[in-house]
Amino acid sequence: LSGHIAKRNGIGYANDDWQNLEKVFGSYGQDTIAKSLVEAGLIIQGESEGRTIAKRYDRFRDRIMFPIRNLKGQVIGFGGRIIDHGEPKYLNSPETALFKKGQTLYGLFEARKSIREMSYVLVCEGYMDVVALAQLGFPNAVATLGTASTESHVQLLLRHSDKVVFSFDGDAAGVRAAKRAFEASIALLSDEKEIRFLFLPKEHDPDSFVREMGGEVFSQAISQAKPLSVFFIDIIGEGLDWNTAEGRAQAQNEAKVYFKKMPPIALRTQILRELAKRLGITQLELEQFYGIASVEVNHFTGRSASVPGVGALETLKKLPKKDWQKNADLRAMENLAKQKPVAPTDIGIQLMRVLIQYPLLGKRLSPTQCQALLKIATARNLQTQTIMQDLLELCKQEPEDGKFASFQNVLATSVHAKAYDALLKKVFETEFSLEEATLHLNGALKKVEVEILKQEMLEITEKIDKNIQTNEDLNRYRAVVTKLKNNG
Repeated sequence: LSGHIAKRNGIGYANDDWQNLEKVFGSYGQDTIAKSLVEAGLIIQGESEGRTIAKRYDRFRDRIMFPIRNLKGQVIGFGGRIIDHGEPKYLNSPETALFKKGQTLYGLFEARKSIREMSYVLVCEGYMDVVALAQLGFPNAVATLGTASTESHVQLLLRHSDKVVFSFDGDAAGVRAAKRAFEASIALLSDEKEIRFLFLPKEHDPDSFVREMGGEVFSQAISQAKPLSVFFIDIIGEGLDWNTAEGRAQAQNEAKVYFKKMPPIALRTQILRELAKRLGITQLELEQFYGIASVEVNHFTGRSASVPGVGALETLKKLPKKDWQKNADLRAMENLAKQKPVAPTDIGIQLMRVLIQYPLLGKRLSPTQCQALLKIATARNLQTQTIMQDLLELCKQEPEDGKFASFQNVLATSVHAKAYDALLKKVFETEFSLEEATLHLNGALKKVEVEILKQEMLEITEKIDKNIQTNEDLNRYRAVVTKLKNNG
């Protein structure tokens, strides 16, 4: 590893002394010091035997050390690799109040910028893969920490990128790990997100593959990684004979648990359709077997949605009235267009967490932006609206140099203190960096703006349908369509 990469990842060394950290923290004989170090996972408390005083000694000795950071860059644990022979080869900090393996990804703090620039995140099996790939031109890699991929891991990955590529060795253990990653992903799928699986030759890990084959070949392998939809069919058909009724029936039954977990999105419809073909039955028969409803898909955008895309409404507007009425697909689109859009409701709580952690973001919101956040909260329920309004007012009262700690005291004196306390617990579970918090806030404001524009467009569309539109309506319609296009 180069010095640059070692510095980037804070890599260091723990010597083979048994009580080396005493030089920093003081004698392990002091119970208060020892208690803190044991809780942090830095030293081990031995067992007492009779009158023999229990020995306290360093957990990490004679190992290359890899700091594990949270999204603020704070060290919350360590990974250590043995230098010579010995077991275990890799040793991680134990679970602590700060370090939860199922919620932490090694290298994510260091890789955030590269993930945005490269438009995908590469998930490996170990931290040596991560640092080696960073040196070889793939600084967008992260890794789990000696545990299978969890839903919390996948949520974290999808917050940082719309495309996730899991990379595994091509052996049986790698396939098992890939299946666990698939199972952790299935409930979190979205038509706007993409999850793929890369299987390397059995004799290679990512580091050795890039060194032998080159970065260009590795990039090509990543681009050709197996889509989740294809891996889905592989998993349910593993070891089965598709040419027999029994094999097909087993595959059909194997898939049931996954379809039950999968959200009702367009991708689910596509996988159902593909599986129905393989099974030799209709999609409707398959949906009935699984007890799931069909997903209504927008014929113009291919997305599962209750509101038509801009392209659909433009087409409706341009068509002569008689053709519009005759075309069944467009008629269906018109009916969809008349459905009232609903403001997003699943982000209200998350936004309040953001404002609690960074009250200055709330202080700097314009009146229009505050109204947008209240709209989101109102769509959830009246209580959320009331708390959001109170929180925004408290944010406005914060001084410019206000700190998170002092703001907690302000929240504790509010009439909604119990609600804020529950939100604070969520903040401590998964803290956002300032950059992430800003992205969440801006993204939510943009969504509300889009919903308002859609509502305005539908109102004008109704006027056009009744032939009561004015020139001002038509000009406004074009302006709204342009804004929606610019908002993606």
